[in-house]
Amino acid sequence: DLAHQFAHLTLVAHPGHGRTLRFIAPSPRKFFVSPDRADHVGLAPIAEDRDDINFITSKRGDRPYLDAIPKAPLLASRITAAVTALLDDGAGVIVLPELVGSTASADALKIALKARGSRTEGLILAGTGASESVDPGSHRPHNEAMLIGANGRVLAHQRKLHLFNMSINRMRDCDIAAAPGCSSRNHMEDAAVGTELVVCDLHGLGRVMTLICEDLQQQVPGGDLALVLRPDWILTPVLDVSQTAGRWTHSRSI
Repeated sequence: DLAHQFAHLTLVAHPGHGRTLRFIAPSPRKFFVSPDRADHVGLAPIAEDRDDINFITSKRGDRPYLDAIPKAPLLASRITAAVTALLDDGAGVIVLPELVGSTASADALKIALKARGSRTEGLILAGTGASESVDPGSHRPHNEAMLIGANGRVLAHQRKLHLFNMSINRMRDCDIAAAPGCSSRNHMEDAAVGTELVVCDLHGLGRVMTLICEDLQQQVPGGDLALVLRPDWILTPVLDVSQTAGRWTHSRSI
């Protein structure tokens, strides 16, 4: 009986529904954040103007889709500048928004971080962006977050588990044209669905989970597993307007 063999042990039921749970615990030699930096959080909007992201609608089969593509290299240079500035200001945790990054911007950020040397401490959630690989079933990339140490080492990837379904009214508010013949229908996020929830146990920060936008709102699996695993941090990149008291992220976090 495993429960009687360890002083501290959490037994977690399999998440089911085709999903898996994976733990990552890098050595302190690979990642560490000291207490004086751990509670300093840096947030960088990155995409603040309507023209910073291209919104593209399409229709496949009978379903309309909405894709969000960040403009590069404009946002890539902003990401590197924002992250390095926040690290210089003492941030130990840095969170960038959903769907502002790309493989190219992540590569540029890693190069810049490695050039700073290994003495800077910090954890960067480099926003999310389209994954480099394409899902063989849907033929679409994943909406993928990347956790990077301040030394430029990639610690983990987290793919979005629940895709967002944007209402047609919200699309009109944002001046996004509907796909042909779908002017009265909601549009699904045009990405592949992730199946694995990654939990990181990091020296100096504790247990870290990443729930991307809609994943925070849904109880399964993120909410249920958070109640069991008791993470110290839940990092949530979103693509939305300003997050203020009373918004869904605020109420859901509580």
